[in-house]
Amino acid sequence: MFKFGTVGFDPGHHARCNAGPGTYREGDVMLTLGNALREKYRVFATRTDGNAVDYYDRAKKAKVAGCNTFISLHTNAPIEAKGIIIFYSLQRPGDKELAEYIGQEIAKATGLKFREAKTRQYPNKPGVDYYAVIRHAVSLGIEHPIIIEHGSHWEFAEDTESKIKNIVECYGRILGLEKKMEAKYYVHNNNPYPTVKKGDRSITVKYLQTELRYAGFDCGVPDGVFGANTDKQVKLYQKACGLVADGIAGAKTWAALLQVHVVELDAGMLKASLVSSSGPEIAESNFINANFFYKNKTIGWLISEGKILNRRDEHWIWKGNPKGTFIVYKDGQVEVGLKYDREMAAIADKIQFCCQGFNLNPLDIKKEGFNPAEVGRICNSVMIGYNSYTGKAIIAVRQGTGAERAGKTMLELGCSKSIRLDSGGSANLWVGGKGIFKTDRELTSIILW
Repeated sequence: MFKFGTVGFDPGHHARCNAGPGTYREGDVMLTLGNALREKYRVFATRTDGNAVDYYDRAKKAKVAGCNTFISLHTNAPIEAKGIIIFYSLQRPGDKELAEYIGQEIAKATGLKFREAKTRQYPNKPGVDYYAVIRHAVSLGIEHPIIIEHGSHWEFAEDTESKIKNIVECYGRILGLEKKMEAKYYVHNNNPYPTVKKGDRSITVKYLQTELRYAGFDCGVPDGVFGANTDKQVKLYQKACGLVADGIAGAKTWAALLQVHVVELDAGMLKASLVSSSGPEIAESNFINANFFYKNKTIGWLISEGKILNRRDEHWIWKGNPKGTFIVYKDGQVEVGLKYDREMAAIADKIQFCCQGFNLNPLDIKKEGFNPAEVGRICNSVMIGYNSYTGKAIIAVRQGTGAERAGKTMLELGCSKSIRLDSGGSANLWVGGKGIFKTDRELTSIILW
């Protein structure tokens, strides 16, 4: 079987380009096909609207997206140019067999005839590919650049919707685009430590003092002596975490201090919902609380499955400042960082999922218009970020954690970019129907998977 690697698509031409029968326009229909592939499989596409894209820019975008196989989508003219034709590069003679396989499978899916897989040379330039998109893709090192003519304009104009549906399913099957998305829950820093209390002297006490300082509870220079100040800071930390403030650092205190509860998942699994219930009342197996809220109304942009659930501009309290935003685009790309409301409004139709909180890396809560003492305080913190190395979204919940520590925690988990969501009394984490963190506070929005 062929190894296609990462696959990207190039909807040919631009809006209203290349007329066929009636209202048929190749540029528009191929965009519809490209968007259908992108939305179903979260694959890369060179264009997602009717704007023209330069041939080199198409290949460059595909290269940057890491595409190994690059398929330019077309239909053919004139009317006698019936059947499926696939063009591959003169520089990639081994792609003939691959192209023939794709062509034969598309023929089965559409009922159209597969004519041939072929190369086309530039006139009077031996060895130079005629088609610029193939030429540029080869020069950039893309392994399998091909152009597919999915029949003639006239053939594709008949029962177009059905053809697109069948081709999308065909590509998913033969190119391995149907990837099983998975979510994995684990506890980071899940190590047991012995109980220590006032009067103890040990390396364990020194480690406790170091971690308390990291959490924002300063015991002074870590010296391994569990004295009066260490006792005080342990009690303050226990109180902040909702534990019995007895000054004894036992299993629950160590867990609160060290453990990070993590869900690692494919970003395409993320969804959101508006709610008006407490965590235990919500009939979802896997979720966290989402955006901040004000007087029982969700604040900020919240988008799920391409549908806008909430707009930030409905809430005057947030106007004028950028906000930390986690975005999954319809083409599968993930972006995390500051976004102004006007920027969100301009790109909302390209977004599959998004939520808003405040940015962690870099951290500047005042820039976002928040009161640092209110939203950045030490509490049960809920964070979401993106690990670009693994290509996974990371959800994390950590007790006794302020804004600065939240940012450092996400860096430990491989997320150079992340945001913190509503936390403290709103912190919820449910996995497999079990409440890891839960409160009775009524929530207004959740993120689920």
